[in-house]
Parts: sequence; C-alpha cells; structure tokens
Amino acid sequence: MNLLGKNKKAAYTQFGIWGEMAIQEARKYTDVKIIADTSQTEYKSILGQDYWLDYSDCDYLYTVDNETINGVEFNFTPYADNVPLVSDMSSNLLTREFNLNNYGLIFASAQKNLGPAGITVVIIREDLLQRERGDLALPKMLDYQLHVEKSSMLNTPATYSWYMLSLVLKWMKEKGGVKYFEQLNARKSEKIYDFLDSQNFYVNNIDPSSRSRMNVVFHLQDTLLTAKFLSGAFDLGLVNLRGHRRVGGIRASIYNAMPEAGVDLLLDYMHTFASTH
Repeated sequence: MNLLGKNKKAAYTQFGIWGEMAIQEARKYTDVKIIADTSQTEYKSILGQDYWLDYSDCDYLYTVDNETINGVEFNFTPYADNVPLVSDMSSNLLTREFNLNNYGLIFASAQKNLGPAGITVVIIREDLLQRERGDLALPKMLDYQLHVEKSSMLNTPATYSWYMLSLVLKWMKEKGGVKYFEQLNARKSEKIYDFLDSQNFYVNNIDPSSRSRMNVVFHLQDTLLTAKFLSGAFDLGLVNLRGHRRVGGIRASIYNAMPEAGVDLLLDYMHTFASTH
C-alpha cells in the first residue's frame, strides 16, 4: 500500500507458504505478477533468477528471504535493477551480513531473532517514502512516512518489546555482532544437514542450495514413528520440534538464541532414536 506507484502492478516470488499468503493480501490492492513459483514442487527450492519472469513493469519486487514453514532460504540477493526490492526478513534479519543498499524496503517482525512479539522493524529507502499513491488512501497507522515523521511514536509503542529488543541487541554486540552469529548459524545448520545427508532414517527433501539456516525441516522415513520421536525429544527438553501443520514432520528452528549445545543434544537424540528403531 505504501509502495504502489504509477504502474499499479507488483512482482512477487512464491517459494513458500509465507510468500503465498503475501500474494493473497497484495491482490486485494493491486495486480500481482508472480514471477517465480515453486508450489508445484511443494516449495523445495528457490529458483535462480535466470528462471524468473520479467518484472521491469512493476512498482516493486517482493520476496520472503527465509520460509520458516518449508525450510528454504535465499542464498543470493535478487538483482532488482530499477525496481525496489522488498524483503520479508522476519525470520533471519541479523542472522547474517548483507548489503542494505541492495534493498528498497526490509521488514521483520521481532519474534524470531530480535525479541518478543509485538514489534516490527522496518527499513525503508527514503525516496520510497515520497511515492505518489494515486487514489489509494492509507490509514495513518499504515503510513510509513508518518511513522518516520513521528520517530516511530505515531502511537504509544510497545515499550516493553522495544526495551527487550535493546537488550537482545546489546547481547548480540557483546557476542561479536552479526558476523559472530552468521558463523554460529552456519555451523549449527551444517551439523544437522551433514547428519541428515549421511543416513536414510530421516529425510530432508530441500534442494541443498536452498536449505534454510534457520529452520531445518525433515521427516522420518517411517512416519508412524513421528509421534514417538517428538515425545522422546520432549522428555529431553527438546521442545517445539513438531513441523507446521501444512507440511508435518519435524522442524528444528535454530535462531540466534539457540545455543550450539542445543543442536548437539538434538543430534545425539536423533542418533540414539535411529539406532533403537
């Protein structure tokens, strides 16, 4: 609603369920051009940009950088040329370094890596605040320009969430900043994927080039053992491993706050469970 310009058309990639839902919402306001779609292969990969349709006639290009439900993540920054690149980084902002100058707008709800739910980070290129929206009237609370003018205090903000986010950022700096967490997250996810690739008791069907560092999604070859696996994991303090209801299976979410020891414990349990079943 903030970025629609003279073209009255927006380009979207559909590489997971969050991208799918974003498209449904955008269609309420504009003509959506889906330029890349992997739904027919159950969202197991992110297509390289050479396979995307042309989107030069669109007002912006929208992507979801990490799909938490399906376990896929961009391993490249899309080249958007003169079309502003918009990215939902709700689940991986501050988990790796990236060049901010390549983006027109980034938004991230806080509850994965930044702090408790109730706050959203928006980073927007200043020139995009000045776009003419034609006859589209924005409610004040949805107008980025007004939020900038009021220093993000257009209303009474979620002050506790702000405070908690400041503590998380302080903790991250003390640990070594984004570079430290990028290395840690790569190491954590590689440990799990290396094990998954070494056996056939558990199955990960995601294209290796598109695997998420944040959400490792896999299934047991014998799906009847899934409930037993989850129950045993819970007894060890390994919680929230049940896959999303749309895809089932197991999902290990290893955001910044998950220590490497938690990943090691999960791997020990996966070894033991596989050897005894």
